[in-house]
Amino acid sequence: MKILVVSDVHERPYALYAALRQQPDAQTVIFLGDGLRTLEQAAAEEPQRRFLAVRGNCDWGVTGYPDTGLEQIGPVRIFYTHGHLFGVKSDTDQLEYTARQAGATVLLYGHTHRPQALYRDGLHILCPGALVDGAYGLLETGPGGVLLQTCRID
Repeated sequence: MKILVVSDVHERPYALYAALRQQPDAQTVIFLGDGLRTLEQAAAEEPQRRFLAVRGNCDWGVTGYPDTGLEQIGPVRIFYTHGHLFGVKSDTDQLEYTARQAGATVLLYGHTHRPQALYRDGLHILCPGALVDGAYGLLETGPGGVLLQTCRID
């Protein structure tokens, strides 16, 4: 299963649509905040995909979205958030602790605009970077386990 992970589109729809076009087989999209209005438009135009989303620090006036999400997708339990409420620009210690307490095997966050994919003490961690800068992430699950990738828009 392939999941498209995006963050920080900052109301630049071309970037989101480019990532969606590049990953047509990703049936689930996890949006990590900062551009929810753009996401809502794309979700309405792509009803075949499942969209999960959290609010970011620049999503002023947009309601109905949580600050964090926890989702079981296949064999993985995913904790996702924008990251600003956890101080991720300094370190991810508090966020990693929260994800572990929630029983997550995968942690997704945005806000820093710095792409990163790593595995630390049993937790797969992905920050997809910022779509506004041309970066996004992929989370793939299969018989071999979990694969995290950072990608660039062509």
